[in-house]
Amino acid sequence: KTRSDSGSSDSSSSSSSEEEKKKKKKKGKDKKKKADKKSKKKSKKDKKKKASSSSDSSSKAKQKEAKKAKRAAAAALSAKSAEELAHEARQAEKRQRKEAREAQKEARIIAEKMALERALFGASGGAPSSALSALAGRNCPMRPEEGIAMMEQAEIESRAMHGGVCRGGK
Repeated sequence: KTRSDSGSSDSSSSSSSEEEKKKKKKKGKDKKKKADKKSKKKSKKDKKKKASSSSDSSSKAKQKEAKKAKRAAAAALSAKSAEELAHEARQAEKRQRKEAREAQKEARIIAEKMALERALFGASGGAPSSALSALAGRNCPMRPEEGIAMMEQAEIESRAMHGGVCRGGK
C-alpha cells in the first residue's frame, strides 16, 4: 500500500511541477510580448516627434498650401456650370407647373363636392350644424316605430283580402 501511495503521490507531484513550469514559460512569453509592444509604441512616437520637429517653417508652408488647395477644390465644386444651373431652373419650373395642376385639380373636386351638397341639401350651401339636424328629418320621412306599425297594418289587410294564409305560391 505504501508503494502504490507513494507512486501516485510522485506522479501527482511531477505533473504539478510540470504544470508550474508551463505556467512560468507562458508568463515569460507574455512579458516579452508586452515589452515588444511597448518598444514598438515608443518607436512610433519617436518617428512622429522627429517628423513634427524637423523644420517647423517648412511644415507651416506645406499646411498653408494644403489649405489653399482644399479651398480651391471647394470653390470648384461649389461653382456650378451653366448647364447645371439651367437644368435646376427647368426642374423648378416643372415643380411649379405640377403644383399648379394639383391645386386646380383640388379646386375642381371642391367645386364638384359643393354642387353635390347643394343638390342634396338645397341651396343653403354650407349648412350649419343646427340645419343638419333639420335636414336629417327631411331625409327620413317617418320614425321607425311608425313605419313598423304601418307595415304590420298592411300585412293584416293583405291577409284579410287573400284568405288569411300564405300558401307559398300553390
